[in-house]
Amino acid sequence: MLAVLDSPSVRLAQEAERRRIARELHDSVVQSLTALVADLEYFQTHHLPTLDHTSQAVAEKVTTWQELARDSLTSMRQALGGLRQPGELVFGLEYAVQVLLCELREADYTVVFECDNWPEQLPPEYTSHIYYIVREALTNISKHAHATSITVYMFAFENHLHIGIHDDGVGMNMQPTSAHMYRDYQQGLIGIRERVTLLNGQLTIESLEGRGTHVDVTIPMVGLFRKQKTGKRQNCDGLTAREMELLVLIARGMLAKEIARTLSISEKTVRNHISTIYRKLNVYDRSQLVIYAIRKGLIEINDSLMGN
Repeated sequence: MLAVLDSPSVRLAQEAERRRIARELHDSVVQSLTALVADLEYFQTHHLPTLDHTSQAVAEKVTTWQELARDSLTSMRQALGGLRQPGELVFGLEYAVQVLLCELREADYTVVFECDNWPEQLPPEYTSHIYYIVREALTNISKHAHATSITVYMFAFENHLHIGIHDDGVGMNMQPTSAHMYRDYQQGLIGIRERVTLLNGQLTIESLEGRGTHVDVTIPMVGLFRKQKTGKRQNCDGLTAREMELLVLIARGMLAKEIARTLSISEKTVRNHISTIYRKLNVYDRSQLVIYAIRKGLIEINDSLMGN
């Protein structure tokens, strides 16, 4: 009986079901939360500064809602990571991408895949982020591009990783016509941008009406295989020791009330510190703060709010 439950066909069925559930949750709950976070950030940036001092309660509520939405989004992404972590990545990124492209070939797309001089081994977070960049781009093509052919290339050259996903579809200007489809498409691009930024990379998107879309990603390899461990954290950009301590806790996803409890200070003091940190670092939201902390080596990518 145990042998049957552990048979390859059963494992394949279980993995397919996990991916189906993860895909449904991503297309519904995760994308709704992403839209909510984006809307709250826009409101906080563009409308809160115009409110008078009597509306302080509204501002605090918006900040709380934004933190709750981000935490919910993070928790959902972490849960989905466990559900949909592709078993194919065990065999390497090239194999995992080939599996994605096989599914597209079965859907009657003409697919060209080129992989040259690709590193045999990358840090796990790089492999995972690059896989999901490719996957998200291919998902956008299959949902919105009305393409017939897809080209994917991956290669390493002059200390950079290069990834390209091209299609011959209708082009970005012609893509989603409904508001729902447009939001769905843009959220896919937001996810790609977040992952590219976390890898200190550069994203280029070129699209012409009726002539398809080119998504190209360049990721630096300098220091990629060197663990950046330091005995003590450097004091960055004029932050005090207390502000550095708060920065790390915020970047790891803690709410203001949790930080207050951890550091035995008032929630108001925490919020004052957060405002000071944002001003000193010239950032405007938590996602920018996370990116800053990762680039400075204060936290690992896997500790951040931007995980899968």
